[in-house]
Amino acid sequence: MNKHLRILLIVLIIIFLSLFFAISIFIYKIYVFSNVPIFQNNVIKIDIMRGEQIKNICKILANNGLTSSANMLYWYLRLVKIDKTIQAGYFIFHGSITPKKLVELLQIGYKKQISITFPEGITKNQIAIIISNAGLLSYNKLINCFKEQCILNYCKVPKISNRLNSNIIGGIEGYLFPDTYFFSNDETSYSIVKKMNNRLKNVIDRNMYNRMKELKLNLHQILTLASMIEKETGLSKEKHVISSVFHNRLKYKMKLQSDPTIIYGIQEFNGKIGKKHILQIHPYNTYQISGLPPGPIGSPGISAINAALWPTESKYLYFVSKNDGSHIFCKTLKCHNKAVKKWQITSVYQHRKKNVKSFN
Repeated sequence: MNKHLRILLIVLIIIFLSLFFAISIFIYKIYVFSNVPIFQNNVIKIDIMRGEQIKNICKILANNGLTSSANMLYWYLRLVKIDKTIQAGYFIFHGSITPKKLVELLQIGYKKQISITFPEGITKNQIAIIISNAGLLSYNKLINCFKEQCILNYCKVPKISNRLNSNIIGGIEGYLFPDTYFFSNDETSYSIVKKMNNRLKNVIDRNMYNRMKELKLNLHQILTLASMIEKETGLSKEKHVISSVFHNRLKYKMKLQSDPTIIYGIQEFNGKIGKKHILQIHPYNTYQISGLPPGPIGSPGISAINAALWPTESKYLYFVSKNDGSHIFCKTLKCHNKAVKKWQITSVYQHRKKNVKSFN
């Protein structure tokens, strides 16, 4: 072999080895890329049309934050030879996901899902109405499911013994977390309940359980207190203050006297609390019973749960609505009576007088 052929052979070997190492490094990078998770706080919804080019699909996924590189994802799909098995359809992604898992989901496809948002403070009956109106399941089917012992056990709802010997109507109340959910058309009442309860279980973390131990309250009691806070105010800045009022009243063994608890215990409430309602004896009437009611009166959101766990430090024992969503807080009964006169008696009278003038 002459000198020129040897040089050519060496050059070819160097080129081959360089290509081999370059390809090996590229494949290794794609392997690493395929196993590195991307975390999404938000729910990402993507509609992939039939016949969409694979490069365009990769760009769509990258633009929505589901992959760090459209090019790397494209070559991963080509490398594992599944670039032609991506399904057209509606896809929903949430939380931590690797490109490898992402591709698996794109191959399987998702069923068209319905987005339903349940507001904070919603009751179990209202949840059933919303789901029924969405056409997923009948109201009665859901209500019956809510009462089943296997479901109550799954949600870890404690058995309540009531000293008033009355029916406890709450049951699963408060254990279905208010949030936005995506349901498919073939959902069952059990799968819906489990999704909503699992969301609650994910929200309550170790730090919260540690705080419950400090307060000497269990989850059921915290959910009950949080549901009362949720019903009393829609203002985030007030929730911790209202929580302090309830905590202080519990500390001094004062009745909680929360109007929403009266309403919850009345089957057909007409929208106005009267003296007869305050005097009516039922398990949820905190004007008549001592301490917390038997269970939650709605589904509290995370802000109300946090407020129940971490109340503002205060000496407040009373609060009165200003009829605009906000409240006046008082430390003494004298202050409270003055606030009631100003905001509940005088302001209502002035409002009615104004309406009469407007009518005339």
